[in-house]
Amino acid sequence: MTVRAAVLVAAASALANPASAQPTLDLSIGSSLQSLSTPALGTQETQSALGGGAGAGLDFAGSRAHLGYGLDAGSYASAGDWSYRLHRIDGHYRFDLSAATRLYAGVAGSLRRNGTAWEDADYDALGAFVNLEAKPRAGLTVRTGYRVDRRSFDAMPSLDQTEHGVFASLLVNLPSRTTLIAEVRPGLKSYRGEPIVPNVGSEGAATDPSPAAGGGSGAGGQGHGNGAGATAAGAAMGPIVRSAALFTPAAPADHAQQITLLGRVAQSLGERTGLSLQATWRETGGSVPPAVVSTPAGFFDDGVYDDPFASDLAAADLRLKHVRPGGAVLEATARRFVQSYTAALALGADGVPLPGEPLREDRVWRAAASVDLPLLPSRTGAFDVRLQLFYAYTHSASNDAFYDYRDHAAGVALSFGY
Repeated sequence: MTVRAAVLVAAASALANPASAQPTLDLSIGSSLQSLSTPALGTQETQSALGGGAGAGLDFAGSRAHLGYGLDAGSYASAGDWSYRLHRIDGHYRFDLSAATRLYAGVAGSLRRNGTAWEDADYDALGAFVNLEAKPRAGLTVRTGYRVDRRSFDAMPSLDQTEHGVFASLLVNLPSRTTLIAEVRPGLKSYRGEPIVPNVGSEGAATDPSPAAGGGSGAGGQGHGNGAGATAAGAAMGPIVRSAALFTPAAPADHAQQITLLGRVAQSLGERTGLSLQATWRETGGSVPPAVVSTPAGFFDDGVYDDPFASDLAAADLRLKHVRPGGAVLEATARRFVQSYTAALALGADGVPLPGEPLREDRVWRAAASVDLPLLPSRTGAFDVRLQLFYAYTHSASNDAFYDYRDHAAGVALSFGY
């Protein structure tokens, strides 16, 4: 039976027996306030942002099948219209091959629309995946899989891309309540076009070296931090991309390659407390992206705009989580990473490459704390109403003037789930 046939059969079964279907609904809305200091530019700004999301899902066929829709929308605390709307639909089916082996297959589509500050970076995407999970013995889980994604940028067709990725992971649960995870992820990405040549002035500097002077974090968005425009081997190009003729020439048939290694150790410190340490290493090769989209502050590795195929990475993450008996969740995180771009020149405050044309390198510290509190649990019944509070600090030490900053962000959000 094909995956498509299995999903159709499962959906028909759910419609014939509505009691077997389990709907889920969720809604969230939040606000954040952010203070960003960029010494090289001589700026100190405070901005606010709004964000939120909504989702609906349906589990059926004995919870083996799922259909869902999600909306993520908001704005970033940056000068200009850095709003966004991300629509997503997805579906997957689980095949129980044996008591210890499961196969998951699914598809997903998304549509991203941005505000006027970066509307040229709108894209549509369609992807599919297949994952295999096996538990050969108690305490041991092996996973492997493949995924393909196709993204289209109507206003910048040279950025149209097809990405392939495979992964293999090993999870071990020890009697000491320690969890060990090791994972490897090779990836391959092809781009439609040649590197974009920048629109430079008569003195060789970009016409708009700092399209986003501020930074921001909206609830439901992709991080927060500095957003002076993405670099891609040279000067700025308008409010959307920074690119340059200094790219290594890449024919349309060339590919960017990537391999990511991940290791994680998680230790239970008590009945409701856990501590984890994760290390990540990424190396890229092959052709370089035609451009990197300019984003608001702190867009770290979102997978599309801050393209992970454009930089090498070494990162360490520490996380402490505690769940209170009443359902409140307390969490503290710390992250250190070094992101070294493979074809992006570091720029000075004037938007011109630094003497000697060094490549951009960011050395970043991030720390955050959050509290997730259930509200009126005895009165909301099947509905889950929660209040979330967070604070985050980012220190990005970069040789690129637009990415050398300190950032404080605090926010509050309210969520409803069913």
